[in-house]
Amino acid sequence: MKLKLCCFITFILLSCFARAQENKEPHVCYPPTIDRSMRKNVGESENVTQLIMATGTEAYTQSIHNVIAKWQTGSYSNYRIGTAPGLEDIRWGQGLNSSAKYTGGHSYEELRISSLALGTTFNIGDAFYITMDNGLATEWISPSLQFQWEDLGISSNDINIIVETNYGMGGFGPYTSVEETKMMAFYDLVNPIIKDVFGPPSRNHDINIVNDAYASGVNIYYNGPNQISSTFDLNADGDLDQPRLMIHELIHAYRDNVGVSSDSEWHYEPVLNGFEEGMSEAIAIIVMDNFIELYPSFFSGDEFKIHWNHSRGMPFSWDYDFQNNEQIRNRDYFSSDIATGSHWLRYGTGATAFRKMYIEDPEIFKKFNAEYYSRLNADHTLTPDRNLIVNIFETITEEIERTPVGDWINAQKILDCETDIEKKVFMLTFTSLSWASFTQDNRMFFLETHQNGLEWKWTSSDQTGVNEIDVSAASAEKWGWTHQLNNTSGQFTTIQDWDNVQYGASKSIVNDYHGLYDGTNLSGPYQGANPYYSLDGLSYDSSGPFTRDLMQNQTYSVGSEMGKRALAMGSQQMYTSTANDANFWPPGIIPDRKITDLNQSGLYRWELDFFDTAGAGVQSSYFRLLGDDFIDIQGVFGGVYSDTKDLIEGKLIIEHESYGEEADVIINNNSFKTLRTWASIPEIDVNRQGGRPDRQYSEPGKTHAIYISDDCTEHKIDFRTIGYGDGLDGVQMLLYKVDDFEDIIFTETANLSLCPDEEANFSVANNFPDILNDDSRITYQWSDPSGNVVSSDKSFDILSILNSDAGTYTLEIDFFGCQISKTVVLNIENCSSDSDSDSDSEPDSDNIGDVLPADTLTPNGDNENDLWNIENLEYQSGNTIKVFNRWGVKVFDVTNYESGTWNGESTEGGSGLLPAGSYYYAIEYVTQDGIVKTITGWMYINY
Repeated sequence: MKLKLCCFITFILLSCFARAQENKEPHVCYPPTIDRSMRKNVGESENVTQLIMATGTEAYTQSIHNVIAKWQTGSYSNYRIGTAPGLEDIRWGQGLNSSAKYTGGHSYEELRISSLALGTTFNIGDAFYITMDNGLATEWISPSLQFQWEDLGISSNDINIIVETNYGMGGFGPYTSVEETKMMAFYDLVNPIIKDVFGPPSRNHDINIVNDAYASGVNIYYNGPNQISSTFDLNADGDLDQPRLMIHELIHAYRDNVGVSSDSEWHYEPVLNGFEEGMSEAIAIIVMDNFIELYPSFFSGDEFKIHWNHSRGMPFSWDYDFQNNEQIRNRDYFSSDIATGSHWLRYGTGATAFRKMYIEDPEIFKKFNAEYYSRLNADHTLTPDRNLIVNIFETITEEIERTPVGDWINAQKILDCETDIEKKVFMLTFTSLSWASFTQDNRMFFLETHQNGLEWKWTSSDQTGVNEIDVSAASAEKWGWTHQLNNTSGQFTTIQDWDNVQYGASKSIVNDYHGLYDGTNLSGPYQGANPYYSLDGLSYDSSGPFTRDLMQNQTYSVGSEMGKRALAMGSQQMYTSTANDANFWPPGIIPDRKITDLNQSGLYRWELDFFDTAGAGVQSSYFRLLGDDFIDIQGVFGGVYSDTKDLIEGKLIIEHESYGEEADVIINNNSFKTLRTWASIPEIDVNRQGGRPDRQYSEPGKTHAIYISDDCTEHKIDFRTIGYGDGLDGVQMLLYKVDDFEDIIFTETANLSLCPDEEANFSVANNFPDILNDDSRITYQWSDPSGNVVSSDKSFDILSILNSDAGTYTLEIDFFGCQISKTVVLNIENCSSDSDSDSDSEPDSDNIGDVLPADTLTPNGDNENDLWNIENLEYQSGNTIKVFNRWGVKVFDVTNYESGTWNGESTEGGSGLLPAGSYYYAIEYVTQDGIVKTITGWMYINY
């Protein structure tokens, strides 16, 4: 039966549960597409209790996205939907679990499609009914229902949170009044903060928080019944154990039926997990940070009294550059269930990507939702896809980390939303700066991606696995497959990136167990499938018991065949520690899994090879920092690399936009470390120390890194938006690819041709004036044709030139110790004037000066440079002007421009004024003599 109810699932802890099973027993880590509360015969061992007359039943529609029936007590056996009471000509009957408290949620589009299959034409506005059958003499019939569009995102919308004290689910009872009071105390305070960060919810609606046995360790949002399944857990301090997770699910509830990770029928579809889950996790962290600021005394203990940079167990913000790897691409956060821990990495990197957006623009989420809802309101057939989401971001903001926002999104692997059906290597790394050592816990996996991005388990209709099918598809036979690459041998090689030389001997990867120690070998590689139903665990028999989840080394009571399903995803953990007396945790790690004698500091590459017995070998490469210099690190450290050369020599100037100038740092072995005034700042507020008076943070904000090569031939710049740091020491770990840096360009005044007594203007501009113009380490020296120094400013003027002023003027720029030379030629023309001419008339062509564009536009309403002036343009016969941003995208194009009429709005799409920054202009004009001339240069827009 095809699943129709949308839900979102989020993990709470860093602990890894032993294993996940789809049937037999409830579990905490199934991908978020299952509604276990409404489906009949969910588990093979589930007991069906006697039906009890349901009470408190209601049914309602929500715009065109959802219709549902709910009840407070009792149960129903099935329901159907039709054009009249009792009919099922819109949707056929569907069975219900005896513990269910609602039907599936169904959108108009879903019911339109199902009605066509039943020979019914069903339109928006048509009346329909839900009939509930409890197996007794009478049935409950809903009042007449209709789908009608409701505008989304109205500013007055709010959600009303209700902690359910009438019933629980999955065998749990309802929340007690004490539990309700404690939970509502948090919800009441945090809900307004969510609205302030996220904007109004899509609709006015109630959200029921239900105590659900299936939500142990997780929270699940079901948009159909507007329900968050959760549990009540307190930590050792008596505080709610999962406040960040409670917020996360409310973010899903705010979007409700129109979550961005939805399919064409408005049901959950994991393809856009990176956007829906990434935004929700980012906002949960942001809201928790704001909550502590507003209510520092709410929690009794210190655990949550910190600056929130990442969620518990997902510390991937401070080392995001190293985690933004191709291998996290997938259509589903839970592609490998919880077997590899990839879901931790995906949640952590997704949250980091969207927090970067928020740090640059705290209104970004409100702007996104307003535009998203506006488009849905304008076009009721619109459904989310990646192109739509990217286009919305391109509409509401131009750039992130000084990169066009569309390109930036594409560079974040967690937002890729594509899956390559292939074998690959995945590595999860936890980096620790504590215990007086620099330690990394590296967990390596050899995976194969199957349909829909599945990497842990999948289903086929045949024993050989040729025909993969959806787990819910109808099939004469079903065979369950679990990760098939256990026991594939591999090799771990360490390469010094700065000289491409191998360090030490390669280590063998024994891909036999998920854990710290060597364990019992798993079945495989290619251990084969288990039949879903079997009498012997080997052949398919629909009359047999459920055998799909037989474990290896587990004998089934009615047969002799051992199960083929692996106990866990095979993996190898390698540990590195660079302290002289390496500290590893936990103790007991076998020596073959340690790398402890690597003391030379630098940027290394780990080449991971797996030798597939059924095909070509598979390799992947990861950058990692290693070495003694990174023990007890403070401030900022990182790596620098290139695709075109090994050794990167030179220096970096790494600075924060809100702080002053900082010392440069020399690159050593493609790595660097440096103290910064904005990193590793001791925290003096006890409400942000988390019980640790030694806690330090970085200052969130925009940073830039200027790279200058050792031979001074390269001057480049790149940008990073950072958060609070690693969580204890406030450290930032960055990875720069110099090939991706933008060139820093100085553009001097074009050669001048002037008449005697006219004014000559000499200047130089750069393409990052907001960063470079006022830097005291960049100096300028202009010399006249005789070699005399005439100015130490970026620009200077000769108010009335003489014939003797003609010649070549030289500009020497000292750029952080590197010399950049520029020249400007001043030509003095033989100009004559007509003494009899009327001084008020238009000058003749001989008396017209050069066209001189203003180099600054500041449309801020102060009546100074609010419009772009181009001197002498009005005396030309015609002109065409084009303006481009730094990436060559045209933003302004006009013919016969009138000086002083442009205020900085783009003529090439978008809305509003262009963002502050450098823009390149190309002005082509025709003189009164019919001569075509072109001038180019840089201008700067500022506010």
